Amino acid sequence: FTHEAIKQIYRITKGIPRLINVLCGNSLILGYALGKKTIDKNLIAQSADDLKLIPNKAKPFYQRTVFILLILLTLEVIVGSWFYRDYLKQLFPL
Repeated sequence: FTHEAIKQIYRITKGIPRLINVLCGNSLILGYALGKKTIDKNLIAQSADDLKLIPNKAKPFYQRTVFILLILLTLEVIVGSWFYRDYLKQLFPL
């Protein structure tokens, strides 16, 4: 492992031993498959990408979906209460 590779391992795994083990193990396998004698930061980055250890900067699909659904639900409540305001006044007199 080159010095830059070790720095990148720490940056990606944040020092968590299990992640270090998985990332280094997969990097060694990848290096062997490619016939490399040393593991450099490019192999570490490729292994981390394969293992999905590098976070995607885009928000996950489900977070956007939940956010949009909450906005639609809020709008439905607001619009629904506006259209049915007379009926709601009869149900809940003040």
